Amino acid sequence: MIRKDDTHGRDLLRASPFPAFGGKAWPAVHFVWAAVMLGAGLFLMPRLFSFTDMYITYTVTAFSILIAAVGWGLYRFRGQFPWTEAGFGTANAITMGRGVLICLVAGAIGQVWSAGAAWTFVVVSSFALIMDGFDGWYARRNGDETPFGALFDQETDAAFIMILAVLVVDQGKAGPWIILSGLLRYLFVAAGFLIQGLRAPLGPSLRRKTICVIQVISLVVCLAPIVQPWLSTWIAALSLVLLLYSFAVDVIDLMSKRHA
Repeated sequence: MIRKDDTHGRDLLRASPFPAFGGKAWPAVHFVWAAVMLGAGLFLMPRLFSFTDMYITYTVTAFSILIAAVGWGLYRFRGQFPWTEAGFGTANAITMGRGVLICLVAGAIGQVWSAGAAWTFVVVSSFALIMDGFDGWYARRNGDETPFGALFDQETDAAFIMILAVLVVDQGKAGPWIILSGLLRYLFVAAGFLIQGLRAPLGPSLRRKTICVIQVISLVVCLAPIVQPWLSTWIAALSLVLLLYSFAVDVIDLMSKRHA
C-alpha cells in the first residue's frame, strides 16, 4: 500500500530527465542542451566571421547570467513551480533556446561586422523574435503557464532589447540615446523599490505586447546592412517614442490606482 506522502516520489519518477527537449525534463537537463547549443555557435561564429576572442568571452558571460537568472527564478517560485507534474515546461524550454540565441547575438558587441555577419545576426535575431511569439502561444494552448514562465519570458525580452540597442550604437546605426530603450524596464523596476504603487502587478495588455514587438523589429531592421544610418536613426527614434509612451501609460495607470 502506497502512503499519501509517497505520491511525490511517483510523480518525480514520471518527470523523467531523459527526454532532453521535452517539457518533463528536469531543469539541469535543459541547461545541458542549452550549453551544447551555445558551444556549437561558439565554434561556428568566430570561424565564419573572424571574430576576436572577446566574442567568446561576451557570449559565455551572457550565458552565465542567463543560467544564474533561471536558477534564481526557479528558487524564487519553488513553491508554485510544477516540478512533479510538468518538469521545466516545454514553453520554458523554448524560451531557454531563445535565450541561447540572444547570448550568441550579445557576443557580437565590439566586433567588426562584415555584411555576412550583419545579415547572420539579423536572421538569428529575427528567429529569436519568432520564438518569442511561439513560447507564449504554446504555454496558453497547453496549460503550461506559470508565474516563473511569465517572468522568464518578460526578462528575456528586456535583455534582448538592451543587447540589440547596444549593437545598434556599436554599429553606428544610432546614437547612445537608443540604449534608453533597453534601460526603461530596469528603471521601472528600480522605481518600484522607491514607489510602492509601481510594484503592483500589471494586467495583460495588447498595447504593451505590440509595442514591445515593434521595438525589437525596429532594432533588428536598424542592424540590416541595407539600412543607412540616417534612416536607422529615425527608425530607432520613433520606436523609442512608442516605448516611452507605453511605459508612461503603465506608470500613470499604476499611480492612479495607488491614489484611488
